[in-house]
Amino acid sequence: MSSNSKDETLRVGPPATTEKTPVPQVPDHELLRLIDVGSYGEIWLARNVMGTYRAVKILYRKNFEREHPFEREFVGIQKFEPVSRSHDGFMDILQVGRNDAAGYFYYVMELADDVAAGPQIDPATYAPRTLRNELARRTKLPFMECLQLSLSLTAALGHLHKQGLVHRDIKPSNIIFVHGVPKVADIGLVADVGEAWSVVGTIGFIPPEGPGTAPGDLFSLGKVLYEICTGQDRQNYPALPKELEETSSMQEILELFEVIQKACQTDIRRRYQSADEMYADLLLLQAGKSVRHLRTVERRLAFLTRLGLAALLLALLSAGSYYLADRELKKQAEIRQQRIGKFVADGARAIDEGDLFGSLPWFAEALSLVQGDPHKEEPHRLRLGVVLRQCPKIVRIFFEHNALNTAELSPNGLHLVTGSIDGTAAVWNATNGARVALLAGHTNEVECVSFSLDGRFIVSSSMDETARLWEAASGKLLHVFPHSATVHSARFHPEGNRILTASGDGKARLWDAATGQLLFEAPHAGAVRFASFSADGRQFVTASADATAQVWDAATGQRSGPPLRHDDWVYHASFSPDGRQIVTASFDRTARIWDAATGQKLVTLSHAAAVHSAQYSPDGHYLVTACWDYTARVWDAATGKAASPPLKHSGNVMQAAFGPEGRRILTASMDGMARLWDLSANNWLPAPTASLYSPKGNCSVTVSNRSVKVLDLTTGSSCSFDISNTLEAIVLNPDGSRMIAFSSETRAAGQKTVWAQLWDSQAGKPISQPFSHASLSTNATLSQDGNLMVTVSNHVAQTWDAVQGRALSQPLAHRGKVPCAAFDPSGAWLVTASETNAFIREAMTGRPVLVLSHANPVHHVAFSPNGFYLAASCKADGLRPSEAQVWEAHTGRPIGETMKHRDGVLHAAFSPDSQFVVTASEDRTAQVWVVATGKRAGLPLRHNDEVLEAAFSQDGRRIVTACRGGTARVWDAETSEPLTPALKHLWSTVAQAQFIDHGRSILTKRFTGEACVSALPLDTRPVGDLVLLAQLLSGHEGHSTGGVLPKTQEELREAWKQLRSHYPADFQVSEDEVWSWHEREVEKCLRAKQGAPALFHLAFLAKTESSDAQRRLQLERLRRDAEALRSRQEQSPQ
Repeated sequence: MSSNSKDETLRVGPPATTEKTPVPQVPDHELLRLIDVGSYGEIWLARNVMGTYRAVKILYRKNFEREHPFEREFVGIQKFEPVSRSHDGFMDILQVGRNDAAGYFYYVMELADDVAAGPQIDPATYAPRTLRNELARRTKLPFMECLQLSLSLTAALGHLHKQGLVHRDIKPSNIIFVHGVPKVADIGLVADVGEAWSVVGTIGFIPPEGPGTAPGDLFSLGKVLYEICTGQDRQNYPALPKELEETSSMQEILELFEVIQKACQTDIRRRYQSADEMYADLLLLQAGKSVRHLRTVERRLAFLTRLGLAALLLALLSAGSYYLADRELKKQAEIRQQRIGKFVADGARAIDEGDLFGSLPWFAEALSLVQGDPHKEEPHRLRLGVVLRQCPKIVRIFFEHNALNTAELSPNGLHLVTGSIDGTAAVWNATNGARVALLAGHTNEVECVSFSLDGRFIVSSSMDETARLWEAASGKLLHVFPHSATVHSARFHPEGNRILTASGDGKARLWDAATGQLLFEAPHAGAVRFASFSADGRQFVTASADATAQVWDAATGQRSGPPLRHDDWVYHASFSPDGRQIVTASFDRTARIWDAATGQKLVTLSHAAAVHSAQYSPDGHYLVTACWDYTARVWDAATGKAASPPLKHSGNVMQAAFGPEGRRILTASMDGMARLWDLSANNWLPAPTASLYSPKGNCSVTVSNRSVKVLDLTTGSSCSFDISNTLEAIVLNPDGSRMIAFSSETRAAGQKTVWAQLWDSQAGKPISQPFSHASLSTNATLSQDGNLMVTVSNHVAQTWDAVQGRALSQPLAHRGKVPCAAFDPSGAWLVTASETNAFIREAMTGRPVLVLSHANPVHHVAFSPNGFYLAASCKADGLRPSEAQVWEAHTGRPIGETMKHRDGVLHAAFSPDSQFVVTASEDRTAQVWVVATGKRAGLPLRHNDEVLEAAFSQDGRRIVTACRGGTARVWDAETSEPLTPALKHLWSTVAQAQFIDHGRSILTKRFTGEACVSALPLDTRPVGDLVLLAQLLSGHEGHSTGGVLPKTQEELREAWKQLRSHYPADFQVSEDEVWSWHEREVEKCLRAKQGAPALFHLAFLAKTESSDAQRRLQLERLRRDAEALRSRQEQSPQ
């Protein structure tokens, strides 16, 4: 029989038994029929309790010669389980377990498509769709399909290898399709890299040196690619079919064959050493580049390199090949730049998905590729600096040798307890990371651990079918609570006298903590995965594999209210602190918030993978969820919006819980680490500011009552002065050297008079006398030198001599509303916009000189810095395309093409050198244009909502955009790449954005004037340390295939020690940060009219001794406001 119709795997061991065995038992699954038999076990078609079809593999102990290989296989599948769900290129492993009494272990997998019906499964006729089936049906695959499959499989193997694992048996029958997506399957041979077994693998796919290495897997993959692109049997390699010359895809196949040849080199040293290398070549093919030509260049350069530098030059000159070498070096530089661009794009994509930590390795990797060039380093250092500033801090990492299922902080926050798959629990000092006690006694995985409310006791639950009560300080075992199945959770009653357990036998049980007496049982139709009490202890809620959560009366054990239904297993359920809501976590990839009394679903929080736990913060404002996508996520409990960037691990996050003060979060992961995070250092939201800034951003003004303080951000000098009347507004000229102060005076008759006065901002002295006029408006703009002012009120504009305090022009009436008016840099000319026209006028008289007509209403006008040009932006009218136009200011002649958007253009700003203009549009983009031609310069700067404003930095290298969606973002003006995440505003809309403090920060404003400042720090640390920090915070490396890949725990432990030693401030939270965080939370609670949560945070503020008189006054004010609010709410509960 041809090996092309059968993949024959070789293994050492006894033949699979042929005796009939009983149908295996797998929890929550019905095994329907046997669909395959292998050397060591069987694969069954199964159906879970939700009616979903799955594949279940059973491996029997009796089919192994010795115990050790059987256990090794079990350990291997446990290692691979979290890895399988971390990449789309693997068949998902959903559940792993064993039945020692019956002598087997099992794992549940997602089911491959049916070979004929695809995802539609008929259990009577089902046969899995594999790549071998595809080849049998189609002989070979088209080039593009081969290339896409190559990229997918190489990415998957790269991910596997970075876990320290190898597959050992890559072949067409081990590649399946799930919903049409190719995935690597049959992971029974997966093992640690280099692990020595006897002969394993499949004839023709086994590398010459034998399996067990990453290059060995790539050799096997190369043979698979040979079969699918040529239609030839692998044993015929490297022969190409004769009919290839007659096909239109010959050149493409030959390019792919170049990759195959390198993968299948018999000499392992000449083979691809990593999937990264192979993936990079495949990407070149995808981009239309020639790998064959690259190989020729590599060989030539390798030869020349061996000659030495002098010989290289001699050879090049003697051969007349300098031009060729230069061209090849440029090509290599281009490839390098493409890699940098890809890393930046991947980092930006992670940011756009909200994964700030996940962006760090990509940006660090891009930085490492330009190391040594300060100019090229700057954008990458800015990206890293801004992202790191927005992320919560890790204040402590607790390393275990085995995967963790659970972790919890003690009620006083000084200790924590972790539970591991090795059957132990450990108590740790939360401050210094020292292990205090080891709780040893379970004989299987610890599933859950929990402190009593007084912190004196710990209860643990395990797969060994027991829950155990321990003394927290000593680790002494006090009592064992036996069950008949895995105990998935155990929790104390708030009074500490009872213990609630959840078991795989479908029951929750309430026990007397002192005597061990069983008080009652609460049954479900499936395994009970979790059970917990309400804060007052009157109710408890259970989460079950029957896809429901259920509320129960804690006194009687009777159901209370309807079941809370999910679409799959419910892993976790807990009450809000006030008991009014319940949050549930499910395998259906959602957490859901419910009304505890009615069972009504309130909010759904969607995730990328199964959600294993969900818990409220102590003040009830936030939720934290633990997800199998390697993240914990913090949410606003009221809105369901993200409240922090995702907290990252390099394995499934099994549990996440808040500390008692609400700012710390403890996460436990299958990567063997518990991480303690502190949200108080999270600058995800910007700092509000009451200061005003000059248009150039080099000067700030702070107003308190009638006092004004001016700060020069260049020199650091400041001055203060008082205004005689009540301040209404302040307007600064572009450089902030002068300002108009508008004040008001209310006379006895109740008539309000507005006064204006020009001041020297730097000296703090008045230049003009206060002046007033009936037409005076506070909507004003000063000229460049600050001598002239234009005011706008509805349809009227008017110019003023600010020094003399008198009107220059008559009121300039327009037919429509005037949205904008501006002076040219010289102050000689004024432009006003109204309806579809822009009017250029003499500034001194207001006399119109030019009328620039447009097709659509003019929304914004601006002169260029050199005064030569004018840019007008037009809103959409629903009939004609929207546009902006640059005009020659002195002649009214249009410059370049009309700059078109798909919707209204709201703003236009020139670069400092007047050569470019950036437009902001309702079509959700900003765009840079060349002034001289009107053509695009770079790609559109895309947003998720209307872009209301855009501006260049003072050096012209960056652009900031303001988005109606409540964010601002900084971009590289030359490359159009984002330099920051979408920087959030405290309010829903960002109407304006500008650079301040010489580009070191940005200022964002809403329409009503409230402003925030976001810092733009450059992280100047050594590149190597930044790469380490990125890997530590994300648990991942940047250079990878198909996604970021985790480092080993040992490497992360060393990185942790090194970085904590070098940069202790990065892993500590200051008292000021803690104070500011609680203060912000109090103000947030007061705005939301939540008195009790506000008092919760005030209690922590009151514990902080402060010598700052301002802080003590602020604390007293907040306390009065919170107590008044709570009093009103108690009097009127509705």
